[in-house]
Amino acid sequence: MEEQKLYWGMHFCNSRMFKTIVKVEMYIREQQAEGITLPVHTEEHTKYYMTEHGQIFKFDKTEFVSYELDLQNMVWFQNQDFVRMYFDEYMKYTEMDTFLDCYKCRGEM
Repeated sequence: MEEQKLYWGMHFCNSRMFKTIVKVEMYIREQQAEGITLPVHTEEHTKYYMTEHGQIFKFDKTEFVSYELDLQNMVWFQNQDFVRMYFDEYMKYTEMDTFLDCYKCRGEM
């Protein structure tokens, strides 16, 4: 039996994760309504994940650098805690195969 994938290609979703999905989608819709185009960033060696607590992070597997999406300001900031989490698996997370990264890093404003 093939596993059914959820939003953004995720394999599981709880209420905290769903709240994050809604927040991100509302932000995108608000930007579109204001006529603001959000450019999609693609980085070859970067994968996107969401924790069971609803945190979104991206991890560059060649540089071993991780960033967390600040859901209040919708910008990435470096947070190396996710590198440890990625390898230690003390917290459950799921990969987001189809997540579109359209957010700047803090300081690029």
